[in-house]
Amino acid sequence: VSKSRAGFGNNTAIARGAFAASGGWRDSRDNNTVHEDDTLRSGRFINNARLVQILARNSPQQVYDLEKFGVNFIKVEGMYRLGHVPGHTYPRNVGCVELIGTGLSLPMRRYALGLGTKVLEGVIISRLLKKGETIAGAIGVDGKGQGYCIRAKSTILATGGLGQIYQRTNNAAEATGDGYALAYEVGLPLQDMEFVQFYPTCLSRPGAMSLVAYEHLVIIGGAILRNSLGQNIAELHGLTTPLAITRDKLARAIMLEIRAGRSYNGFVSLDLTAIPESKRERCASSLPKGTSFEQNNLLVSPAVHYAMGGVQINERSETALEGLYAAGEVCGGIQGANRLAGNALTDIFVFGDIAGKGAAERARTTRMPGIDDSMVKQEVTRLESWLNKSGKEKVSDLIASLKKTMWDNAGAVRDEAGLKQAISEIGTLQRSLDTVGVSNTKEWLQALRLDKMLTVSEMVAKSALMRKESRGAHYRSDYPEEKDPEWRCNVVVRRDGEKMAISRNPVSSTTGGAKGTTL
Repeated sequence: VSKSRAGFGNNTAIARGAFAASGGWRDSRDNNTVHEDDTLRSGRFINNARLVQILARNSPQQVYDLEKFGVNFIKVEGMYRLGHVPGHTYPRNVGCVELIGTGLSLPMRRYALGLGTKVLEGVIISRLLKKGETIAGAIGVDGKGQGYCIRAKSTILATGGLGQIYQRTNNAAEATGDGYALAYEVGLPLQDMEFVQFYPTCLSRPGAMSLVAYEHLVIIGGAILRNSLGQNIAELHGLTTPLAITRDKLARAIMLEIRAGRSYNGFVSLDLTAIPESKRERCASSLPKGTSFEQNNLLVSPAVHYAMGGVQINERSETALEGLYAAGEVCGGIQGANRLAGNALTDIFVFGDIAGKGAAERARTTRMPGIDDSMVKQEVTRLESWLNKSGKEKVSDLIASLKKTMWDNAGAVRDEAGLKQAISEIGTLQRSLDTVGVSNTKEWLQALRLDKMLTVSEMVAKSALMRKESRGAHYRSDYPEEKDPEWRCNVVVRRDGEKMAISRNPVSSTTGGAKGTTL
C-alpha cells in the first residue's frame, strides 16, 4: 500500500542514488568492521551496536541483489566506482548510472510487478489494527474518500521520514511522519526522536528545497560558504579539515550565522567562483540547474533531510508487536545521533531485505488473523467526525503554522524556551484540529495528515527538551557540550493512556519497553 505512486513519491526516488557498501572493492583495508566503527562514531555511540553490525555486514550483498533487480551501477573498467564522503574512512559509496534514486526504485518496482505483486496506490493508512498483541492489518482511505479495511498475516512499516513537519525540507511531499504516529498509537516504543538531520546546503525554489551537494562542491571542489559579511563560515567555526565537515557540524555553523543576523534573509552564500578550473569538470554534475561556476552568491540554507529516530526493532526487523515489522527511516537505533552520507539507502535495503523475508515466512506459516470489528467502527467514526465540523480555521493554515513552529523552535539550533514554545503551540493546534472546518475530500485528507504530523512533532519537541546536551544533529544552545556518560543513552517515547511518556534508557542491543515518566 503506497500513499503515492510506488517507486516515485518517496525520499528514495529523489535521493542522489548512492549508498555505502563496505565491500573493500577499491581499498582492501575497508571492511564491515571499519564501516561499523565509522557509523558508531558518527552516531556518537548511542546506536544499537547489533543493528549497526548487521547494516555493515550485509551492505555489499545489497549491491549484488540490486543488480539482479535491474539496477545499473557506475563502473570503471568493470569495477564499481566509489565515492569518498565525510565521515567514512575509505571510499565506499556506490552510485547508480542515473545519479538519482529512481535509478534504484524504478527497477525494483518493475521487478516486483513482474512477480505479480499487487500494489494499492494513493491510499493513506490511518490506523493499524490490533488483535490482542498482534497486528492484524490496517485501515486506509484514498483520494476519493473510499475506505479500505485490509487484513494481513504480516505488516511492514516502510513509511519513510518526517521532513514535512518542518517549513524547510528537501523531503518528498508525502514524508509527513505517518509511520511514527501509527506505531505510537498502538503503543510501540520509539527512540531518538530528537535527532533530526539538516542538510546544510539547500536551494530555495518554488514549492521545494533543492539539495545542493556540498560534499562535491565544497569538500571536493573548494567552493566557499560565506555569511553576509563575506566571511568563510567553515573557517569561522573551526571546520578546516575537509573530510571532518559532516552534515551536522556544517548545518549548525550555518544556522548559527543565520540566527546571529549575518545572512541574506535566512540564507547564506555559496561562492562557486572559488572552485579552481582543474576541478570544475568533476563538479559540473553537482551544479543546480541554471547556475554556473561564475556565481559568487548562490543562496542556500539548511533544510530537514533525514530523521535518525524511530520505531524500535530487533535484528530481525521485528517490532514489539507480533506480525509487525519495520524498515528504513521509520526505524530508530541504527543511525544514532547523526547519519553518515550514504547510510540511509544502505539501511532501507539491508533491513528491507530482512523485514521482507521475515514477513513472508510468517505469512507462509500463519493463519489469517481476525479483525476486531469494534476497532474498525471506532476508526470510521473518528475519520467521519471531521466531515461534520464547520469551524472557521482552514486545515492548510494549521499545517503552515505547525511547520513554522517546528522550524523556528525545534530546528537545527534549539533551547529550552523555544522547545517549550513549540510544545505549547502544538497543543493549541491539536485543539484547533478538533473543530477545524472541512468542506471537501482534499481538506479531509489534510486533516488526517495533520493529525499524524502533530503527534510526530510532539515526540520530536518533547524528546529534544528532555535531552539536556548537544550530541550529533541535536544542538542545544543552552547545553552546547556533549555530556558523557550522563547522556550516552536513548530517549524513548511511547503512549501511556492519553499521555506521551518519555524515558531515558541505557543504550543496548535489545528492543526496549520502559514506559518512563509522563510529561
